[in-house]
Amino acid sequence: MKLSALTPEAIRQIVNIYHNTLGGEMGKLYHEKYLLEGIKRDLQHISTSKWRFGSRFSEHSKLLVQKVYDSPFSNFENPVVKFEFYAGERNREGRLIDSDAERFSEAFENAVDQYLTNIGLAL
Repeated sequence: MKLSALTPEAIRQIVNIYHNTLGGEMGKLYHEKYLLEGIKRDLQHISTSKWRFGSRFSEHSKLLVQKVYDSPFSNFENPVVKFEFYAGERNREGRLIDSDAERFSEAFENAVDQYLTNIGLAL
């Protein structure tokens, strides 16, 4: 999706998808307008906006909003962005995170893609 098309409602739905798919309560504590402003501010200066929401895997898990440079629809002023899950390297017990995190990450990304397709914002 284009960064300019990102709305507070879309942010709220993506946070809900994160929460329902991955767990993690922290995302629900942020107001969607605050998240949107933070994402746009971050992406003016860096390629990834990171939000530590936690998950069933680790309290250090993050929602990543990343610029997509290789999309033909992306440009400097209005980049294409994608939403990803970073599980963290270790779980709550200190063990390395296993393939379950990868499976849940794919489920999250697929659910976000489906949501963006349904509202007409997928590219």
